[in-house]
Amino acid sequence: MLVSTLLSSLIVTSSYSLLPSQFMIEYNAANMKLPSLASKPEHAVVVADPTFWGPFVPRDTFTTSSSFSEESPSVAESDVSSIGEFDSEDVVQGAVSPRIPLQWVFKGLTLWLEYEQYDNDLTKAIEHAVRVYGTERIPVAHSTAIYGMTHLSEQEAIGKLAKVSEVIKRWPDMDRPQGVTQDIAQEGRPGQVCSIAWAELTLSTNNDHERALDELYKLFDVPAKREGSWTPHISLAYDNPENTILNLPDTFSYVMQHPSLMKGRRVKAISLWNTAGKMANWQCLDRVFFTNP
Repeated sequence: MLVSTLLSSLIVTSSYSLLPSQFMIEYNAANMKLPSLASKPEHAVVVADPTFWGPFVPRDTFTTSSSFSEESPSVAESDVSSIGEFDSEDVVQGAVSPRIPLQWVFKGLTLWLEYEQYDNDLTKAIEHAVRVYGTERIPVAHSTAIYGMTHLSEQEAIGKLAKVSEVIKRWPDMDRPQGVTQDIAQEGRPGQVCSIAWAELTLSTNNDHERALDELYKLFDVPAKREGSWTPHISLAYDNPENTILNLPDTFSYVMQHPSLMKGRRVKAISLWNTAGKMANWQCLDRVFFTNP
C-alpha cells in the first residue's frame, strides 16, 4: 500500500508521532512503537504534505490544508449498541491467533460517551484491530468521561444517570480528531491510571466540553477534584504493554483508507459501566440517549 511503502522507506533518527490533522510523524525507529508520552526522548520530526501523498517534506513547507473532505458525509447511523450487539457484516472471525486478553485489573463504575457513527465506521475500526492483531474487542466505541467511581453503588449511580438530561440537555459535539496515537501507559505517571498499550483517535476539548464535564462530576458527587483539562479520545485497540503488537503505521494506514473516522461527531449517549476487573468482566449497567437538536 502507498502509505505503508512511504513509511517503510522513511528514515528517522529517533521517534515520531502521527497527527493526521497535521500529518506530523514521530517514530521509534527501533521497534515502530511510540514510547510513553510521559518520557518522550528528543525526536526528529518530519511532516507529510497532506495535499500530495508522495515524498515527506520538511516541516517549514507544511501546508495546513487537508486531504479529508470538510463536508459531512451522509450519515447511516448505527444505534449505540450494548455489548455484543453489532451488525453481522462487522463480525470478524479471528484471522490471527488471539493474544493474551488484557490483564490489567480496572476498578469501579465508569461513564462513557458514545458516538454517532458513519456507516458503523468506529465499530468496523475496532473489529479491524481484532482481525489484524488478535487483541480483545473493546465493547463499544467510546470516550471516557469519568473513570473508576467507587463512592456509589450500582443502583445509586443508575439513579444519577437517569438525571443527566436535567443538567446536560445535549453533550457538545466533538470536533474532528486531532490525530492518531499509539502509545503505552504506565500507572502512576501523570494522567495515566492503568498500564496498557492502546491505539486511538485523539480528540480535543473546549470550554463547552469542560463545562459539561464539570456538571457530570457534580451530578455524580465525584469526591476527587478534577486536575487539568479533559483528554478525550476514542480507543480502537487495547493490548498488554509487554511486547505489544500494536503499531502506529497500521492504525494510520487504516484511518487514511476510512476518512470518515476523521469527521466530527455528535455524542449520542452516556452509558454507565461496571469496569471492576479485567475488560472481559465489564458490564453495561444503563444508558441514556441525548435527543437530536
